[in-house]
Amino acid sequence: TSGNNSDYSSVQYAPIYSDGSIGAWNTTTSLSVAKRDFGAVFYSGYILTTGGTSGQTGAQVDYDTVSATAIKPAGDNGSFTTSADFDTTGRYGHTTIASNSYLYVIGGTTSTEVVGFVNTIRKAAINTDGSLGSWGASGTAFTNARFGFSAVIYNNYMFIAGGYGACGLLGANAYCNDIQSSQLNGSGDPGSWTASINTMTSARAFHATAVFNQYLYLIGGDDGNGAKADINYVALGVDGTAGTWQTNTNNLPSARKSPAAVSANGFMYVVGGSNGTSSVYRDIFYSTIDI
Repeated sequence: TSGNNSDYSSVQYAPIYSDGSIGAWNTTTSLSVAKRDFGAVFYSGYILTTGGTSGQTGAQVDYDTVSATAIKPAGDNGSFTTSADFDTTGRYGHTTIASNSYLYVIGGTTSTEVVGFVNTIRKAAINTDGSLGSWGASGTAFTNARFGFSAVIYNNYMFIAGGYGACGLLGANAYCNDIQSSQLNGSGDPGSWTASINTMTSARAFHATAVFNQYLYLIGGDDGNGAKADINYVALGVDGTAGTWQTNTNNLPSARKSPAAVSANGFMYVVGGSNGTSSVYRDIFYSTIDI
């Protein structure tokens, strides 16, 4: 997390009850480095984190490290162990996915103009003890390098949606409104990418992403005109297609840029974020999913 010009290393957890409410928060073992805009996933009893950045402009440090820790029965975690770097340069604002025993680091950006926006995908096998195999390039790079986007895997297809990057006229930097997909082969690598004819309701980046059943949700974010409170969703087809985007009737209670989101037990949770200017939040919203 980040806010008020600070980077944090703390890790907190809380129980989720059957009625959707959340219990008291507890602090557990911290990350080894304070940072922001990194990837984090839960997979098979482990927390895995990738990349991120720390520091301010002019003294910014980008990371290409991967750290893992086991989740204990009580919900807390042990110490983070750092494994092999996922690339030769760090990146942040990327998306991390754990699926079918593979860990993916997708897209992102760097603090140096030499590299800039990224559209490549890195992949490593996840071993049963939470360690990782060797890293390598995974399949075909997606169209238009970007960061602050959505990426999910559904029915053996990888989907990319929104973000900020080379989406403008002649590759100029802009907020993205596209959704594209690629089928994964037997080794978990994406092939060629296909852009859906159904673009997003509005261009969006730095939003939260959640998946429930066959639906992809884009929550809050920024369209270039400030933080947003709306929730947009689309049905993902088993053939890698995307349906028509819809806007949810109920917005978030307040606009949020860079929140986190997760679906669990039929509920949607949205955590933290900022108003895009001066305020950083630590509150949690939740709602039933009526699909």
